[in-house]
Amino acid sequence: MKKLVAVAAVLCLCVPSIAQTLQVRVVGASNATSVNAAYNSSVPVFIQAQLGGTATDGLALIGLNLKATETGTIAAYDLCNQTQFLVIAPTSPVNIKGSFDRNGGLTNPPGGPVSGFSGTCDGATGLWQIGGGQNTIGNTGTPVNYPSGPVLEGVGNGGYVTIASGTLAAPASGNGTIVLTPDTIFANVLDAGQSGPVYDVSEVAVANITVTGSLTITIPGGINCVNADVNCDGNVNGGDILAVRAPGTWNTASTGRADVNNDGNVNGGDILAVRAPGTWNTSTGPCTCGP
Repeated sequence: MKKLVAVAAVLCLCVPSIAQTLQVRVVGASNATSVNAAYNSSVPVFIQAQLGGTATDGLALIGLNLKATETGTIAAYDLCNQTQFLVIAPTSPVNIKGSFDRNGGLTNPPGGPVSGFSGTCDGATGLWQIGGGQNTIGNTGTPVNYPSGPVLEGVGNGGYVTIASGTLAAPASGNGTIVLTPDTIFANVLDAGQSGPVYDVSEVAVANITVTGSLTITIPGGINCVNADVNCDGNVNGGDILAVRAPGTWNTASTGRADVNNDGNVNGGDILAVRAPGTWNTSTGPCTCGP
């Protein structure tokens, strides 16, 4: 009987930790799952994750792919083009930037750039391996060893945390939707079975993944921006005066929407048209207008 008890004790030590569920979503400002965007506007995008089930010591590593699906007359959107979509490591609501970093071989596939949280191009219009991890193998911080520094516990335990954020530039034409969806996600959590604080060298367990939401960005059609809304952001204000006075437009012949009064020139008359009573400092809401 004593032998059997001893064997049972050894077997218990070999049982892996229960994998935790990691919920991942893509949202807009104020955690919106759908937003309307005017032509050429900037749309905030947040990639978020939270841990569910039994409490853990928090998220250790996460990587995911992001893809865009278009409907209507919107052309294929290129998330690899940083002028169209730029994603960075977060600074809020929980500052994990100091502990999470790119992992060697994770966001730097063979032949690809060192890109940190921003991911690498999938060869088409999507992004691979957005994300990073913590220093769970004791790196000391030399330039070639990353991530480094102390481990940050509890990431994702108290609700959704932003693991990467970005800005999408809405297209200049067409109407329909752009849907941003997380895909092929992998993650590790710090092992809650350890005693004492987790620093430097830490055990991890694989997380089970659930996608809980995508972000739908709608470019509405049929609602025309007023002429004075030069930058097509749904408001008539100082930003439109700056658009009229932009280099390459000011004091020139007609340059599209900057010629507000349609007289064939871009000059002070167009600023007066922007500032006209009933127009100045008004909001037209989401609208569409060509370049």
